[in-house]
Amino acid sequence: ANSARVSRDIRVQSLSLVAIILLLSLGLTVLSLKNIRAPIADLVSASNRFHHGDRSARSEYVSRNEFGMLAASFNTLVDAIQEHAELSEKAVALADTMLQRHDETSFFRGLLEALSAYTGSQIAAAYLLNAEKDRYECFASNGVSDAALRAFSMPFEGELGLAVRTRAIQ
Repeated sequence: ANSARVSRDIRVQSLSLVAIILLLSLGLTVLSLKNIRAPIADLVSASNRFHHGDRSARSEYVSRNEFGMLAASFNTLVDAIQEHAELSEKAVALADTMLQRHDETSFFRGLLEALSAYTGSQIAAAYLLNAEKDRYECFASNGVSDAALRAFSMPFEGELGLAVRTRAIQ
């Protein structure tokens, strides 16, 4: 009878221990899944927003773990894509500006205005080589007084200088 009770106690203790281990395992699994799902959901949400045209979409997940590194890498990639897209848009707009101009004056004025807008510059000037090919003279400018626009000369050297002087490529 005594051995039956000891055997029953061991079984109850074993079952209790197994139940406790199962509950702890279940709790750790739920906690782990929660800690995995949140950063993945954030990355999926940010990538979907970006895919649908929201260029400001970034992952807001910050951590020192692998998911944090992945989120930071995603943000860096999206920054590069956004910068490339903006530069491409500016290049297309600049090309359109240049193609819409039919005479030299409006071409250079439009080009200088567009470049000033893209670079944030407050002044710009375009100089062209004069007919005698000895001086560069201001052809168009933005934000520069006429007194500041002086012609200048520059010696032509090497193959480029020879090509400019002779109007022929050797």
